[in-house]
Amino acid sequence: MFEIEEDWDLVDEFQNGDEVPEESAKKTKWNSKDCTLFVIDCSPSMLEPNENKEIPEETKNPGNLDNIYVLQNLESPDATNIKLIENLVNNFDKLRSTVTPSKTELPLGNVFWACSSVLSSWSGINVSSKKIMLITNEDNPNRGNGVLQKAAKTRAKDLYDAQVEIELINLDKQGGKFNSSLFYKDILPDLEENCDISQTSNHFEKLLTRIKRKEARCRSVFTTLLKITNGLEIGIRGYALVGNQQKGSYRLVYMKSETPQQVKAITHWLCADTTQILQQSDLKFYYEYGGDKVVFTKEEIVNMKKFGEPALGLQILGFKPRDRLKFHQNMTHSLFIYPDETVGLLNLAFLQPCMLTVFDYKQYTGSTSVFTAFLLKMCEMDQVAICSFIPRKNTAPRLVAMLPQVEDIFVYLEFKDELGQKAPPGFHLIPLPFADDLRPVSVKSEERASESDIDAAKQIVSKLLIKQGFHPKNYSNPALQRHYMSLQAIALERDIEEAPIDCTLPDVHMIHEEAGDAVQMFKQALGVDDFNEPPQSLPPKRRVIFKGLAPNNSEKQNKRAKTDGGDSQSVESLYQQGKLLKTDLLEYLESIGIHGKGTKPQLIEQIENYFKLLE
Repeated sequence: MFEIEEDWDLVDEFQNGDEVPEESAKKTKWNSKDCTLFVIDCSPSMLEPNENKEIPEETKNPGNLDNIYVLQNLESPDATNIKLIENLVNNFDKLRSTVTPSKTELPLGNVFWACSSVLSSWSGINVSSKKIMLITNEDNPNRGNGVLQKAAKTRAKDLYDAQVEIELINLDKQGGKFNSSLFYKDILPDLEENCDISQTSNHFEKLLTRIKRKEARCRSVFTTLLKITNGLEIGIRGYALVGNQQKGSYRLVYMKSETPQQVKAITHWLCADTTQILQQSDLKFYYEYGGDKVVFTKEEIVNMKKFGEPALGLQILGFKPRDRLKFHQNMTHSLFIYPDETVGLLNLAFLQPCMLTVFDYKQYTGSTSVFTAFLLKMCEMDQVAICSFIPRKNTAPRLVAMLPQVEDIFVYLEFKDELGQKAPPGFHLIPLPFADDLRPVSVKSEERASESDIDAAKQIVSKLLIKQGFHPKNYSNPALQRHYMSLQAIALERDIEEAPIDCTLPDVHMIHEEAGDAVQMFKQALGVDDFNEPPQSLPPKRRVIFKGLAPNNSEKQNKRAKTDGGDSQSVESLYQQGKLLKTDLLEYLESIGIHGKGTKPQLIEQIENYFKLLE
């Protein structure tokens, strides 16, 4: 189980810096938990039994069902549980003594029933999602027994109706591929999305990578209504497909008590004259207008930002041709909307989860059909919709362009009849600027490079293209990876490992092999022998200074700038004689990849530290 702090920061970026009232912020920010239950098939094909000695089969589950063993109950992971799992992995004999393959076939319906019991027995209420990750290499469980297969399908449907998602991690058997069409296609909706058929692998590292990626859930950031016209409303759910991943917020802990306790911050406002504590009713707000202070109460500030209940949601104002939408009109990252027929259910589940019943929500039946027809028609007419977007109460409206996107699918190379999804169908909400957001920009004309220089640069670009294309999932943030590795090492009382491999750094060896000749031709076209040297158009004084300071592989590496008399002098001595300008120092630091800032002595120190590293 994983705890996630939900917030509306992604949606708040649409508000153009408007402050969110404190009450609204409290209602739209909470801690929720993802419940993930790992179900591992321990059949003989997955785990061969020990033939040297008999091991008793053990049962441990809420319903005392045969051959089902619950190793750990559903709870937040801690260091003790993690170490227990690692000990089982490292001690295979102990693992086989705990989970012994059964000689009789296990009904898959009993597995789903036990999963339902474990998930329902958890007493937490702030649950945003429930997921079962089923790891198996049996593509047709209970084969030949139609009664057991029908019972398993019924149990799976019950889980689906209870908002429990089932993820299939399929493995290959020896001598055969996993065929999902035999059984699992009937119980798992959207199997092509949840099951990466082309990535089936028995390699542990690859399997672990697949599981970690499936754990990263694409979380919705809002649920609201799309108002197409008067009387026609459908439910939608919004997602942030791309966002800047941040480190988790830290917590202050008081360690001097018997048990560590989290510190809670409490703010009190004091009167500057009487030093008495002020209540919320004593506080007022003001705006300066015409030199005067116009005072408002807190309730008046909240009412000023209300635009009426009917305006809440996504309201279509009109349509424009797609080519009228310009790239520079995008104010910030877009959001992606998808149909949802249970908008009312989710809102009640967040606000009053304990009181939720089957009669507590209004279901927008048919939202998917209307959404699909609307999407296809807009794509056919090549139009975009201009909408007013108010994600929640007490927020200012935002103009957005609703850009349609059709589903992009591909065919697996190994399975010609199986399809995968590259991009989902839906609409992108692109925030548009208001008239107040537009600024005039004076663009200065600069000297263009010659056609020969441009052609030489094109050769470098053409040789360094990524043949398979750029996929962000292949490049992890090294700072975040280092942060997570440190937290894991501290929690498990281990030594902090070395920094992870930074895949964002250029592969110099590969660049030299692929584009080495093109780089030499580009340097010759520019008329420079070393990119650390300035072009020939620089003044003679600056060229002498940079030529002496630029590091290279020749004997000049251990030298400094030279004066006209040829005496070797340090950068510091040149500075003391007044022969160096601050602009010279900044330009040189930029040429060696250092962002220079500060006074001239600080710039001198940065350059000398750079040469010390070279020595």
